[in-house]
Formats: sequence, C-alpha cells, structure tokens
Amino acid sequence: MNSLILASFVGSYMLSNQMRGRAIRTQEGNPTKTANIWHLVCQEEDAKEFNEDMETLARRFKSFAGVSFTGSRIESGLERLGLGRPPYGKTRMDHINGVMMQRARDRARLITDWEQALGSDETRGMVEQVAASQLALPRDFVFRNTILAVLWQAWFWGVSTFGFLMQSSERSSRNMSLKVSLLMLAIFAAIAALAAVPKCIKALWLFLWHGSVASSMKQIGKALVKSLAQAEVIETNSRQLKVVARQQEYGLVSCSLKGATTRERSIFLEALQEVLGPIENPRYVLVRKSPLGWLMRKDYHAVPAPLARNKELAEHFRRMWARYVGPTQLVYTRTPEGRSFLLKARAHSMAKSFQRQAERLRSWQ
Repeated sequence: MNSLILASFVGSYMLSNQMRGRAIRTQEGNPTKTANIWHLVCQEEDAKEFNEDMETLARRFKSFAGVSFTGSRIESGLERLGLGRPPYGKTRMDHINGVMMQRARDRARLITDWEQALGSDETRGMVEQVAASQLALPRDFVFRNTILAVLWQAWFWGVSTFGFLMQSSERSSRNMSLKVSLLMLAIFAAIAALAAVPKCIKALWLFLWHGSVASSMKQIGKALVKSLAQAEVIETNSRQLKVVARQQEYGLVSCSLKGATTRERSIFLEALQEVLGPIENPRYVLVRKSPLGWLMRKDYHAVPAPLARNKELAEHFRRMWARYVGPTQLVYTRTPEGRSFLLKARAHSMAKSFQRQAERLRSWQ
C-alpha cells in the first residue's frame, strides 16, 4: 500500500499507529517504497481557533514523527507541516491543499528529504523533549530585575557623587551643618551602592545566562536536574548529564536531557512540564516577582511532584532556582492561607493557559 486516507476521529497513539501500519510497512524487493498518509480535516474558514477536527489532528501528530516541511529534520508535532496558526481563509486553505498535493506527487523528494534528515551519524536517534512557549520562560523577569539593579546602582552613585561635589563647593561656607549633612549623604549613598554591588553583579550574571530564550530554558533545566539529583530521583553522575535547549519555530523552545537513563529522562521531562505548565494542585509553588511600572508583576511555577515530597527538597529546588534562574519565593499550599494563594495562582495560570502549555515532542538528534 502506498496511499492511506484516514477519515477517523481516533487520536490515540496505539489506534492511530495500527491504522497507519500497512502504509509504513516495508515491501520486499522494493527498497525505495514510499507511502502517503492523508488526514482529512474540516476547519471553518476564518475561525480564530482550531476546531475539534484540528485538535484531534494536533493530538495525533504529537505521536507521529516525520520529516519537517520547514527544515531538514525529523520531529513530531503538527508544526512540522508548516500550517501556521488560524485563522485560515479560503485562499490560504487552497494554498495548503495545493502544497500537500504537490508533495504527495513528488515521491523522489520524499526519499531525499528522509535521507538528508537522517544523516550518516550513527550515534543520532529519536530524543524526547518538552517544548514550551518562550512567553512561559523567566527571561523577561531577569531583564527587568537587571535593569532595576543597574538603576539603583546608578542612583546611589549619583547621589554620592552629588553629595561630595556639593560638600566640596560649600567649603567656604560657614554653614557647618549643611556641609556635614552633605558629607553624610555622600557617605551613606556610597555605602548603599557598595552594599548593592553583589546583587547587581548577580543580576548581570543571570542576565548573561538568560541572553537567549534557549539559554533561559537551559537554566531552568539545570536547576531541575540538580534538584532531582538531590532527591535521588536521578542517579546518573551529573558529569554525564547535559541539558540541551533549542529555539524552534512559532515561538517555541524545546529542552531535553542527554546522558540519562530512559527512566530518568522521563522523570525530568514530566517535572519540566509541571514547572512550565499551568498550575493545577501542587503542594508547593514558586513565585517570581518583578516590578512592572508602579505594580509588582508575579508569575507562578509549580514545584514538581518528585521535589514536593517534603519541605527540604522543595527548599533545595528554590535555592537552585535562585542560583540558576533568579530570586523566587516558596509557598506551601496545604494551609488555609496557602489554599487561598493557590486559587490566585491557578486563576493567573488559567488566564495565561494559551501561552503556558508545555508539550512532549520527539525529534531526531
């Protein structure tokens, strides 16, 4: 069979793969056999969101890995077809259908695309990863905190310099109290500036670590790996582990863990999904704060279940987050005050659910 048309609403991995079985099966004596699998989808014109058919297709493609239409790589997810996001007007739908028909006819190109994407490196293989929107990452918080720290430094040193200059200009004045006040102002401002230097340096260092959205994701992965190792959930030597983050299309950033066992990778990815995904019902929550004009902006991250077993593990995760990501506060949600806080965090998370989805995908690396 070299063509298969799926007109089913089934979206599960097992049933979908069973239906695809004959098309993806090899054929004896025909090493260049290819097959096209068609997915019939109905989508309203100019609708701003995916309808039920498209949601089913998106769920189905989370399990299907194939050659991307947007680059020489193999990955799962509907994004690899290059459909973009709705709304889809009639002209755009006709264009997409035309591209699909053209690709289906070009069997030689299909073989070439697979060969190029697979490459010749025998050490490569399918890697499972978590992909999340870059809007869910703390990079903008780090940027604001860095700017604030630098501004405070500039303010303190400016006041100190102003005090010394004014005190010098008042030497001929007989007003001793004014000169003493200016001198004290300059000294106190200089002391405050020096005291704030460590925080400013740390803020600048974190900003360098979070220079790109991929590096921001990597810092979260590092904090998570260190914490999971402390909880003895990851037993592989940390020197063998490597957190890999990549910026992808459509504003997504992916993260995977190399060097770990299959079980450890699965635990890491599940934990990362909890951290970056919407707040549900965690025992502990991390709160990030950053000034936004005259207001204080807050964002919330769940402490994943393996690290929420007790306060010591949750506190260690908070320290690792502060070290690699930035300042944060740990809140226990199993008290009356904590439950009230959790409701606020969930409401905030629901309002941002469109940008806080973290999904498991696979790619050839």
